[in-house]
Amino acid sequence: MQKGVLFFLILFFIFIIAADAAQRGNQENGRRLYQSFCTQCHGIKGDGSGRKGDALDTRPADHTNKEAMSKRTDAELYGIIWYGGKNTSLSELMPSWRNALKEDDVWDIISYIRILCNCNGGGAEKK
Repeated sequence: MQKGVLFFLILFFIFIIAADAAQRGNQENGRRLYQSFCTQCHGIKGDGSGRKGDALDTRPADHTNKEAMSKRTDAELYGIIWYGGKNTSLSELMPSWRNALKEDDVWDIISYIRILCNCNGGGAEKK
């Protein structure tokens, strides 16, 4: 019983720390990283119309689509960026960036994506 309570408390504190990290994301760093890593497919404006994205069979996500992006939690976005599309049941063409970015960088990108969609994303659930 005590192990179950301890496990729950640990998960709760991880949740709180992750939620705080995402809300504090450095939007300027996120913008810079987004321009370096994401715009080739998702476009300069984030609308899914990047020069590489236009050639793909599956159109990249439109990060300016408030309705669609509001349905994605920050934890989902984190997973997509960190693990890639193939590992999150999305397009295999979305690469995993975990070997190129730090965890804080991913939160910064998510913070910037929230500016693009002008939304906060489906609740407080975080990685």
